Amino acid sequence: MRKFFKACCIAFSVVLVSCSDTVESAVGYEQIASAAGQAIYYEDEASYLSCWLPYEKAQLVLSDEYQEGFVAEMFDGDEYQSKLRTQITDSTELSEEEIAQLESDAQERYGVCIDFTKAQQLEVRFSAQRSGKTYEDVRELTAVRFSNSWYLYGDVIISFDFVESET
Repeated sequence: MRKFFKACCIAFSVVLVSCSDTVESAVGYEQIASAAGQAIYYEDEASYLSCWLPYEKAQLVLSDEYQEGFVAEMFDGDEYQSKLRTQITDSTELSEEEIAQLESDAQERYGVCIDFTKAQQLEVRFSAQRSGKTYEDVRELTAVRFSNSWYLYGDVIISFDFVESET
């Protein structure tokens, strides 16, 4: 009986290990978008900026646009009387050619060679409730996998333009 139990445990472990790469890479880009939304809601600027590619974070912090504490201005939970919700409404994995183009753009933009192992084009819906109505801001974001971590690529979102949802 013990041998059978050990064999079942080993077989189950093998199944979990063989599936882990697929699950981890599929969930990683979703987690980075969700983490950005949570950081905004909790007004955690350090965590929010950590969601973006380090080179983009550096560019923002060194720019004239940057004002320390900007994340606290992005979403007023008291005004909306609800939590900021983040939902990926569409996702497309980028091809090798599209990733190569992103890498080329990143080299031009940041002046360094970057090797993205994966990339996803996301449509992300940020939404909140106020007076029984839903307000939303839908953004096209690109998530990239760089150095075994997922990041958001492109200009850092520094403000929202919430509009009343038609749904």
